[in-house]
Amino acid sequence: AVRVIDDVTYPPSTSPTTYAAYLARQAELERLAALASMREGEEEAQARDAFGVFVGLGIGFLWCALTGISVAYLLSARGEMEEQRGMEELLKAEKANPLGDDEDEGDDDAEGKNEKDDPDADEKAKAQEKLRRSSTVPLGEDDDDDDDD
Repeated sequence: AVRVIDDVTYPPSTSPTTYAAYLARQAELERLAALASMREGEEEAQARDAFGVFVGLGIGFLWCALTGISVAYLLSARGEMEEQRGMEELLKAEKANPLGDDEDEGDDDAEGKNEKDDPDADEKAKAQEKLRRSSTVPLGEDDDDDDDD
């Protein structure tokens, strides 16, 4: 087993020890003690710095998470506002033209030509029907309304 000794005395000598040598030895011991306490202070400072780094990282992570949540909330609110605006525009369009007649009402041939010329007419009709089913606003074309009685 190895034993570490921090302080070793000088071997006996034939010459007597002087007071100046004793003071020099004490100064050296005080300097070594000061160095040891500085090392301990540095270790404590490093521990405090590490704690500060972890607290800073925690705050940064919390800030990022809250920022992400607020951005997601704002985007969903924006989507709802756009949807509401679209519904208001649709309601205005239906109030202006409740039957959806765009052109000549009596000309059946013109209406047939418009449907043949427009390749997206079927898709538009499906989209209109889907919107009618999902809308809470009465669009004026429902057959279920019995308000005429």
